[in-house]
Amino acid sequence: MFILHSSNKTENLLEHLATIIDTVPLDSPFTQEVFLIQSQGMERWLSQQLATKFKTFANFEFLFPGKFFSQMARQIQQQLQSDEFARELMVWRFELILRELDEPVFSPLSQYLNGENTDLKRFQLATHLAQVFDQYQMMRPQMLNAWQQGKLLYATNTEKWQQALWLKLTAQTGEQHRGALWLQTIAQFNQLAEGTLSKQLPERISIFGLNTMPPLFMEFLQGLAKHTDVHFYLLNPAQAFWADMVSRKQADLDEFENGHPLLASLGQQGREFQQMLLDHEFAVELDSFEENEPVKAELSLLQQVQNDILNNLSESSYIECDNSIGIHSCHSRMREVEVLKDQLLQTLESDPSVELRDIVIMAPDIQQYTPFISAVFDGIQHSIADRSLRSSNATFDAYLRFLRLTQGRFGWQEVMDLLNQKEVYQCFGLNEADLELISHWVAETHIRWGQSAAHKKQLNLPESPENTWQSGLERLLMGYAVGTEDDFFAGVLPYSEIEGSSAQALGGLHDFLNLLFRASQELAKAYTLESWSKRLLYYVDLLFPAENMDAAQQAGKQQINEILLELSGELSELHQQPVSLAVISAWLEGRVEETKSANGFLRGQLTFCSMLPMRSIPFKVIALLGMNEGEFPHVDHHLTFDLLGKDFKPGDRSRRADDRYQFLEILLSVRKQLIITYLGQSISENENIPASVVIHELLDIMHSHYQLTDLVIKHPLQSFSPRYFSGNPELTSYNQTDLATAKSLVQYEPINEPWWQGDLKHEEQEVIEVNDLFAYFRHPQKHFLQRGLNIRFSRIEGEEPEREPFDIEDNYRIDHQWIEAKLHERNLSLDKLKAQGRWISGELGGVAFEKKEQEIDQFVEKIKAKEAGTALEPMAIDLSIGSIRLVGSLANTYSHASLFYRYSPMKGKDFIIAWLQHLIINREREHITHLVSQDDYISFLPEHIQGDELEQFIAYYQAGQHEPEAFFTEAAFSYAKQQANLNKPKSRSSKLAIEAAKETLNKAREQSYEPELKLLYKNLDHIDDLLNAGFEHYSSTLLLAAWEATHEL
Repeated sequence: MFILHSSNKTENLLEHLATIIDTVPLDSPFTQEVFLIQSQGMERWLSQQLATKFKTFANFEFLFPGKFFSQMARQIQQQLQSDEFARELMVWRFELILRELDEPVFSPLSQYLNGENTDLKRFQLATHLAQVFDQYQMMRPQMLNAWQQGKLLYATNTEKWQQALWLKLTAQTGEQHRGALWLQTIAQFNQLAEGTLSKQLPERISIFGLNTMPPLFMEFLQGLAKHTDVHFYLLNPAQAFWADMVSRKQADLDEFENGHPLLASLGQQGREFQQMLLDHEFAVELDSFEENEPVKAELSLLQQVQNDILNNLSESSYIECDNSIGIHSCHSRMREVEVLKDQLLQTLESDPSVELRDIVIMAPDIQQYTPFISAVFDGIQHSIADRSLRSSNATFDAYLRFLRLTQGRFGWQEVMDLLNQKEVYQCFGLNEADLELISHWVAETHIRWGQSAAHKKQLNLPESPENTWQSGLERLLMGYAVGTEDDFFAGVLPYSEIEGSSAQALGGLHDFLNLLFRASQELAKAYTLESWSKRLLYYVDLLFPAENMDAAQQAGKQQINEILLELSGELSELHQQPVSLAVISAWLEGRVEETKSANGFLRGQLTFCSMLPMRSIPFKVIALLGMNEGEFPHVDHHLTFDLLGKDFKPGDRSRRADDRYQFLEILLSVRKQLIITYLGQSISENENIPASVVIHELLDIMHSHYQLTDLVIKHPLQSFSPRYFSGNPELTSYNQTDLATAKSLVQYEPINEPWWQGDLKHEEQEVIEVNDLFAYFRHPQKHFLQRGLNIRFSRIEGEEPEREPFDIEDNYRIDHQWIEAKLHERNLSLDKLKAQGRWISGELGGVAFEKKEQEIDQFVEKIKAKEAGTALEPMAIDLSIGSIRLVGSLANTYSHASLFYRYSPMKGKDFIIAWLQHLIINREREHITHLVSQDDYISFLPEHIQGDELEQFIAYYQAGQHEPEAFFTEAAFSYAKQQANLNKPKSRSSKLAIEAAKETLNKAREQSYEPELKLLYKNLDHIDDLLNAGFEHYSSTLLLAAWEATHEL
């Protein structure tokens, strides 16, 4: 007997079910209650609710459609599933068939499979064909039967080659397809007298949570109901017949009076299913439709909408807006989750009857929100369901990365990303400190990409070892063994900065890279499925040795093994041709994405899950994340050769129709509050972004049907916006940190004054180190922050690209090493520079080396022209300058003079340091100091000293220990040069020296490489007070005279 139970509330359907179980018990307590359901979520909810109602509930079986129908058929000695036509097997059958497409009818397929990556293209096509033919078996069994009889339904070229493929497939199997087996079983049900099979079938079958199914399923259930009791519990939005409604798109908008517009726009799938139900007879039809009753004075907006849908009302009415339906526009997914948290906290605070288990949060793909949920809801009990195997199993994710990496370019970043995964580095005996050291080695040895020179050659690139992993690893190992970088050993340049304590990190890196290299060679070949299974299992054990894994990682590894073993079972018997790793990787990726876990659903805490069809479980509060245009509802993407898409029939699967009807079911399933968020504002331009079409339809209906406008709440870009704390009831926040930040922003007033004010207490130094004096005048502000306030800025390094250098990245250091070598009658080694990864590789590197050597030679000639003599040991200094004792040593001294050189344009710090050394040495004896740069070369003579310049420099140094504004090196240098230009008799320059100084300082405080100046003076609108009369005084007395003296014609 077929019995239909209908209601607009799932709770009422549950009452029907409980009443049937209670009042009509099964004949024996040992007989199982059998349920047909669609999702694990519904299984968990039903079992929890029935256990609550009956205190104990046992001896039941929940079956998904595939297992249910197969089990029913087996109980009457029929078979619905032919393994030969299972989708997983058809993939590999088609892969074999596509290797031999000699007939002219297959010319479209042959043309597609030409060109590169044939193996992968063939497998991808086989996968799509298996999916399509799997659908044909259930949705168009009559078409397949017609093909086998030599008939065509559409007579198109596409149908012709598909018929030919199908005939090849059936010739191999020699068995009937699933659709034919279904039709036979249904025929047996219908041919036998009622009740004939009742002893072989379950005494009662309950169908719960299904709102659509293919016609074949419905015919099966109709036949089944002739021999046993089948109870169909259907969630029906409206109590009156509504299958004849049309949507606005189908109707004239001016004459649209066809019931409630939400039923019309969202209910296509429900209408088609209701129409299908009309074609079948039910022995009994029971219903319990129920309107919402007002808890207080009046219904909420949500309750009124539900009642209007129930009664299918087309009349419009005014409703007071409340928070039962909230739509929130945000700038990012992170902000969506933050807004959601505040909305839920507000609900929990205002309504004590709502608990965490009464709330569910859904998204079209919950995996896109997983990292944000973990961050924002940390500290609140929650669980995340519907995560793919890749997301929930970090070990599997690491293994898939490993396989992809073995056939890639071995870019330094992707290799380090894999090694940085905890599941990987622990298995090689490494820890986080070792990883930091390895990252430093990779940067210092300039590893960029490529396994080795041979690997580059395989990619049709020059066979050069520079910047490869093999070259870098050999340098590290040789450095550990030799410990010096002076010369090549056995053709390898050692990396000297490696110590004995680094053995563990180096050993782990060596083992990891060797495993990668070995897999790269072995897995590059093609093997049979059985061989792939053995090899991949072997590398699972090598990459994840059991002794280095905890229990959770062991479980993850077991999941990998179970999937890989599938290749050595029935699949290997069917398919014995070799395939490439690209094909196996694609197969693995597909298996991983298909396997989703519903663990975490309804665990008595806050539940996050994906929006899956037929999960119409009632909750007090339902929140929908990510209701964005293009993401929900999903767009139906039919393959160009999919005949279902060309001839759509009622009952055919449509993901878009599923999603739209699911949104309608959610509107029916929520009891108190519906919260919707979407990406409605651009994070960069703040422009409006349209929401999902179903949200726009809902807003249109709220406006036209209930006279409600401005329902969308636009949230600020930042969670600490003062708007959240200004008393606006639409914008609420429970975050104390955001409140403190907002208060600071409101109270903040820009101050036009330096960051540091006042004097730093500092005892006058009686003894000054020469190096400290030099360090101060190189950069007075950096010296003040570092020595006085202990503030140091770390340099932010950009990530190196995964390619060999096409220009010289370490230019300055190389230039000065080269100049130093030339001055000592040596030359820099091109081979050494290339081995270090610091030079351009290939022929271009040789050309660049020759060009640079000519430039270096010219600069060295300028230095030699100064005839400074031979280099001396640093000169010891111990001078009394007034009450100050100056001690230390002076470098850059030669037999005839001091010599400073810089292979770059001259800077203020170069000029001042050379001038200071000249002043110091001349206190002991007459001495000449030379300064050579790319754009100038000058000589300080003893007669350039006018008197007390050194005392003045020391006085400014002392002042600089108390405040940062005592001296500005580069600005003072710009002032002196410009004033010298102005002082020339025929000068055409009109810019004042002080303006040149201001330009220099203003430009410097905007540069990222001058963080000290940015910190100290970023708040200043102008710098007139910094470059005052005192500045002009020391710029003139200490620098201008010396500059003019060294530049006299």
